[in-house]
Amino acid sequence: MVSHIETVLEGRDGRVVKVGFDHPFVMIGERINPTNRKVLSAQLEAGDMTLVRRDAHRQLEAGAQVLDVNVGFAGADEPVVMPMAVQAIMEEVNAPLSIDSPSAKAVEAGLKMFKEMGGKKALINSATAERERMEKYLPLAAEYGAAIIGLAHDERGINYDVEARVGAAASLIEHAKAEYGIPKEDILIDPLTLTAGANTVAAWVALEVQRRVWEELGVNTTTGASNVAFGLPDRPTINTAYLPLMISRGLTSALTNPLEDHIRKILLASNVLMGRDPNAKKWIVAFREEQKAKAAAAKSA
Repeated sequence: MVSHIETVLEGRDGRVVKVGFDHPFVMIGERINPTNRKVLSAQLEAGDMTLVRRDAHRQLEAGAQVLDVNVGFAGADEPVVMPMAVQAIMEEVNAPLSIDSPSAKAVEAGLKMFKEMGGKKALINSATAERERMEKYLPLAAEYGAAIIGLAHDERGINYDVEARVGAAASLIEHAKAEYGIPKEDILIDPLTLTAGANTVAAWVALEVQRRVWEELGVNTTTGASNVAFGLPDRPTINTAYLPLMISRGLTSALTNPLEDHIRKILLASNVLMGRDPNAKKWIVAFREEQKAKAAAAKSA
């Protein structure tokens, strides 16, 4: 087994989140995303950050440690909207942010605002091992001192070849260090979670890539966990089964929805079973709080 490394993210005023095999699993809240959310899209287009602010609070209260910020609605001028969203979030809460956009200009604008608001170390979502994309995003990670998510694919495109994905991840890690001085501690590899509804082996391939990236490349990892059940009925059950399988193979963080109670519970339970919750203290506290809430609700009914 490889040595265990830490990826350290930091908001303002010493708000630190450590991603690593020896730490509790890190939830990256995915809710600040206008995809299939008409009201949020309309608000972002109007420069209204009401839902952005609300979702920031709700996700952190539900257990997210990092917040992903995606403002990609149809026709969005992301380099303009992204810093507005980052500013609104950081006025409300203190957490490391994941700046998520296919536009390098939007990512840079978000990183700049994050720094201006007192943030210390953000996460960029995301690069790939494609040369053109690396040359857009790795310089930003180096300039702003950010960590970065690297998707496990290159010019060969997204595929179901385990060797190709692991090779792409290795190339990205090597290039980041050699060309920009970015250490592997600042790279989270995404093994690529694709929907099992479109390809029978999709989940198995991601699981195998996850295992090999952890064992052979020795970096921390993340993934869009809810992608695995896209298009399938009863998505929560599939998502709940998938996450522990990935965690057992070294997954240390994931973009997921902390507002889904079953996800929150399965991650708390996984921390207990992986030895990351000493004496199951956090599990017990969460259980007691839930019982109190149920009792209060029953009393007021």
